[in-house]
Amino acid sequence: MAPASFPPPAPQREGFGWRVWSGEPLNMPHAHQHDEIEINLVRSGALEYLWGGTLYRLEAGQVGLFWGARPHRLLSAAPGSVVSWLTLPSARFQRFALPESLREAVWSGQLLVSGEQAMIAALFAQWELDPADPEHQLTAELEVQAWLRRFARRAEVPAAGSRAGERAGGAAWEQALALARRIQQGFAEPLRVQTLAAELRLHPNYVSGIFRQVFGIGPQAYLTRCRLAQAQHLLISSELSVLDVALESGFGSSSRFFAVFRERHGCSPRVYRKAHQSGEN
Repeated sequence: MAPASFPPPAPQREGFGWRVWSGEPLNMPHAHQHDEIEINLVRSGALEYLWGGTLYRLEAGQVGLFWGARPHRLLSAAPGSVVSWLTLPSARFQRFALPESLREAVWSGQLLVSGEQAMIAALFAQWELDPADPEHQLTAELEVQAWLRRFARRAEVPAAGSRAGERAGGAAWEQALALARRIQQGFAEPLRVQTLAAELRLHPNYVSGIFRQVFGIGPQAYLTRCRLAQAQHLLISSELSVLDVALESGFGSSSRFFAVFRERHGCSPRVYRKAHQSGEN
């Protein structure tokens, strides 16, 4: 039986939380980010994801896993595509007993893909039927953890797509994606839009305009999001001091880091780290 078709919910300020749903994917007009681990099962059709400055394609029968803190965008879906999604709060993922290689790959921002396992298709069907009570929630989390351990044994980083500009929007798209890749590679540097534009031999206003068309935000805002994602990664997976986290992530001062982090997450970096170390929601 085909899964019921429901539109994906819109994220709240703090993200999606634990949610499971299935249906026809909706193309995203812009890149977005959230703090949950996301599992996507492509039941039919195919999806094209814009992950940073790279295009990836997931075919029917594949499962994708990633951390939503990195800016990403569902660019297109083939006609008739049906997908099942699960979003898992990152603090719960952190407390799971998982291979360190999988944990590090997820926190470092990799998109991981594997062929469909019958187990995950059956689990999605069950999770969508489960009532929202603590006992079913605990059972579902144990099932997710077991599936993730199996997934880790066969997951791989997919090959990047080609001709993204030709497929999506020409030379301007290629320039915007090149800029996104440059930001992701050098977010710890004191980058400025004027410098980035000069590297591409383009006017700063033009660069900002084409970047906003593709990602929905300007290059400076995108840079801040990349720095925040790296800071979250270090807070979760390292013992660095908060000051060192700020500097390693590209923030010039701890005061700037604290202000931006609190605005995004509603708490201080120390509280965020403590929640993930203790496994709190």
